[in-house]
Formats: sequence, C-alpha cells, structure tokens
Amino acid sequence: QPLVVRGASRKNPMSKLSDTALAVLSNAAQHPDRLVDLPARLPAAARNVLARSMAKQGLLEAAVGDVLSITDAGFSALNLEPPEDIAIATEPRSGQQGKLDPPIADAVSDPAPPATPRRAY
Repeated sequence: QPLVVRGASRKNPMSKLSDTALAVLSNAAQHPDRLVDLPARLPAAARNVLARSMAKQGLLEAAVGDVLSITDAGFSALNLEPPEDIAIATEPRSGQQGKLDPPIADAVSDPAPPATPRRAY
C-alpha cells in the first residue's frame, strides 16, 4: 500500500520540495534497504539535477558506489521517524535504481564545488 504524505512542506521548512522529490523520498522510505528509485519518466539530466539537489539538502546520500539512499533527514522531511533496525544495502541490486552518471555520483559523494579553471591569455 503506497505511503501518502500530505502537507509535509507546510510542517517542515526543510521540505519545500517538488511533488517529484516527495514521491522519490516516499518510495525510498518504503524500500527495505532505503534505496532511491529515480523516476524513469524524467530525462537523465533532470534525474541527475533532482538527485544532486536532494543530496545537497542532505535528503539523499551515496549508499554503495553510485546508488543513492534516503537519509534520516529525508525521513524527517516526510514527517516520519527513520527505522532503527534497517541495514543499508552493501551491494547494489540489479537495474537502474538510484543510479547516476559517474560525474554526478562523484558530486553527490563529494559536495565540494569544483574549482573554476582560469584561462591563460
């Protein structure tokens, strides 16, 4: 049975999230390993922007390699208590679950912005 989250953005200032972001968090909250399933209907660039934005807010984190999982802050954004007895996946499952392009995965795991190269004139 799907989890219905209503009014989360009004109760928690951190969760001023789009409907898509709320759906991603809701699905990840229901996943036994907390894994994120990014919507296949979105173009790859939009999925990467969504994942990067949510990771920057602390709602998602890199679990294994380039697979993402929901954080405790992600549960809080849904006004849910994070489960205490859950084990984070140690190996990615087959499929495209939460999978990012390699440069985006690196940016999620290392949130420091890249240095801007200077042009030599």
